Amino acid sequence: MAYRREDRVNLHKLQVGVSRGEPAINDLSKGVPEFRSFIDTGTGEEVVAQYVRNENSIYKSTFAKVGLKTSALKGDWYIGDEVDLTSVTKQESIRVNKGTFVLDIRMLITTAITVGSSMEINIGDNDDGDFYVDGWNGSTGSVAVNSILGFGIADAISEMEITGKVYTSANTLNVRVINAADAGAVKLLAFLIENPLY
Repeated sequence: MAYRREDRVNLHKLQVGVSRGEPAINDLSKGVPEFRSFIDTGTGEEVVAQYVRNENSIYKSTFAKVGLKTSALKGDWYIGDEVDLTSVTKQESIRVNKGTFVLDIRMLITTAITVGSSMEINIGDNDDGDFYVDGWNGSTGSVAVNSILGFGIADAISEMEITGKVYTSANTLNVRVINAADAGAVKLLAFLIENPLY
């Protein structure tokens, strides 16, 4: 379809300023690019984008700020496979890639725990089997189903306590059942940051 004279003139007009808000289709003229800025509700960041209408579709191209350092950083909670606490074994739970920061470890009770006489579990990795949790016996925290337990939180005023680790090579986070419970199962939760921005 050929452009009308009005469309050709509009296409070559100098665009002055950046309008606010994402446009609806009727806000745009066919084939005439328009710049808009808006706040991304997911990230809270300002986004500048160019929009163009082609028939009944809108196309968008976004821009990045000049001079900003960017990263492929990804931070998220991961959940491992269920671990049976009635079986004395090491159970690999969450794989950790090289360059990952582990910032927090928690444990979700998926089956109510009956401690028995001497339950004991450790949480660590392939290098240090009890790096995160050393000898939890069920006497602290809840053993009820759907409880989420946190470990290693210290009084920051009086002391600093290790709550995470940087992995320079691939590894796994493991739950080791040293002494079995009479009943119970858990899933490991870990907050990992991959490809952090230095």
